[in-house]
Amino acid sequence: MKKTLVIATFVATAWGTADATSYLGSVVNSWDGKYQGPVTYSPYAIGYGDGYIWLGYEKFFTQRIASTGSILDVVGFSGPTGDALGFQNSTKYLYFACSYKGIYCRESSSGSNVASFALPPGATYLMALDFDNDNAAAPLWLGDLHAWRLWNLTTTGSVVRSIRTSYGVGGVAYDGDTAGGPFIFAGTRNPPPRIYALDPGSGSIRYSFSIEVCTRGLGGLSWDGTYLWALDDIGASPLRGTVYQIIAHEPNTGVVPASLGRIKALYQ
Repeated sequence: MKKTLVIATFVATAWGTADATSYLGSVVNSWDGKYQGPVTYSPYAIGYGDGYIWLGYEKFFTQRIASTGSILDVVGFSGPTGDALGFQNSTKYLYFACSYKGIYCRESSSGSNVASFALPPGATYLMALDFDNDNAAAPLWLGDLHAWRLWNLTTTGSVVRSIRTSYGVGGVAYDGDTAGGPFIFAGTRNPPPRIYALDPGSGSIRYSFSIEVCTRGLGGLSWDGTYLWALDDIGASPLRGTVYQIIAHEPNTGVVPASLGRIKALYQ
């Protein structure tokens, strides 16, 4: 698939000055995440773990090769459909946030239900979930569309901290890999989506940028160790279900993605 480049506008912070040619938000790769069976299914949720992209649908999820979107496995499950998902590396479990119903943990190989727990206090409509796989005590991050809040939880549902936002959260991704971090990426649900890079301890905004994809709305975020992944999930647009790999750090933040030089050479 031909790679595309979308130029976003950098928002000046203490990290650097404004740069109209910022590569933040640029698309490195994209593919269609819809599942073609007897009927066509669009994904509701996205996560990254064990080297793969995981997409959640109505009563099943798929394991995909990140670079191409090719399906490695399709796993069915019973119980509520998740609006967001995250992968726990140590157990190979998938955790699903089910809007106003709760959190459900399932085995990634079989879809079997392992555990469940209620929404955190104050939550009304969870639409975002990701894992900090370096934090065994409190690895789970959740975001709420209506309550405008992020939570950091244990895997049994105990709240460690909460962060108030000024927007409904449509996606969350934890980056513990990048120099200068860690970062929590929180994305707005409504278009045009805006991504906020937050300090996970204080909730303060490190920087932010817009993305010109997910034009009908953001359906989820995840982090693969180098890039941010975004899911287009809203409306009847033909692009619904498209998965995008996005640059979320660049020289303005003291970080140069490995492929940034190649991308500049291709598109300048």
